[in-house]
Amino acid sequence: MARKKEVNTFQFPSEFNSLNAEFQKSFFKPTADVTIDDQIIIINKFFTSGLCNELIKSFGNLQLETTPLVKSKDYAARINDRTLIEDYKASQNLWSYLQHVLLQDDYDTNVVQKTFAKAIGLNPQLRVYRYQKGHYFGKHYDESVKALNGRTKWTLLIYLTGDEEFEGGGTIFYGDNKKPLNIHPSKGMALLHKHGDDCLMHEAELVRSGEKWVLRSDVVY
Repeated sequence: MARKKEVNTFQFPSEFNSLNAEFQKSFFKPTADVTIDDQIIIINKFFTSGLCNELIKSFGNLQLETTPLVKSKDYAARINDRTLIEDYKASQNLWSYLQHVLLQDDYDTNVVQKTFAKAIGLNPQLRVYRYQKGHYFGKHYDESVKALNGRTKWTLLIYLTGDEEFEGGGTIFYGDNKKPLNIHPSKGMALLHKHGDDCLMHEAELVRSGEKWVLRSDVVY
């Protein structure tokens, strides 16, 4: 089932469009933490709570479609509400802000900078996900796709709700012979994880109560 695409009709809130200006003048600078080397990076308070709420409010103008539950050999079972916004300008605005965060000079090591120094942008196909009670996404891998003039290598998830706003709903990663890592997001947290051939198997845990809202894109190289 093709995802519904919102093209040139949706306008992001003004606070979203001023991310870079706010970053430059703000005393607080969100920073990236490597959770698993070359696999998972977390940025707490990537978005403010106010911006998260403004985005959720604005998404009320979108037509979200419920993904059908699929159970087959090649597809993970999934049920959630989602839509796709194709917006090059918005994706580049978000990429510029993400670059400022990732390429800061005050990290203890330069691993993060080296990882993203050669990236060229974000996939302009921005996806909005809403997980309500009973929604989930079974174990799966994220594929690398063509975008801009390159290919995607990292998934970017920005959690617009988190903490106690929903129960369950963690993003769970599975590694070889390791205990699963269940990340329950804080509001405004960004999570980057490697995808394509290097992707860890992962799932979106069933939401037991509340709503989980996510804005997703992909980093292109």
